[in-house]
Amino acid sequence: MYFTSVADAVEDYMTVNYLRDVAIQAGFDTAHINIEDVGWDPAAHVFTDLANDPIRRCFKLYPWEWMQREEFGPHVLGRPCLWLEPPWKTLLSNKAILPILWELFPQTGTCWRPVSSRSMAAITCKTDFGSRRREHPDL
Repeated sequence: MYFTSVADAVEDYMTVNYLRDVAIQAGFDTAHINIEDVGWDPAAHVFTDLANDPIRRCFKLYPWEWMQREEFGPHVLGRPCLWLEPPWKTLLSNKAILPILWELFPQTGTCWRPVSSRSMAAITCKTDFGSRRREHPDL
């Protein structure tokens, strides 16, 4: 099982390595690979590591929206790899779904933020009690 994150994101690397350590303690064979080093073998239709070995199972700490833009992006939905965070979560993490939810449930308050913002950056909420904008200084 592979564990991956962005090469220069120290916090992400530490989180991934913690999860990797837990997997090792559970008896799994693991390896770490930076997301930038994930390759694609068009002949075998598999993701590969730096030694050109297939990546069949992988935990990634990397947004699906960004992954779809990678060189190997068109292949992530082809099921050549079991991603421990399923691709359908892209729908839930993308804020473009909020207007649809508002139409389905108009009686509730609403919150909005930039379509691909992370965490709680620049969120604005409006309810029957007024509206409030929150800027997260660290994001």
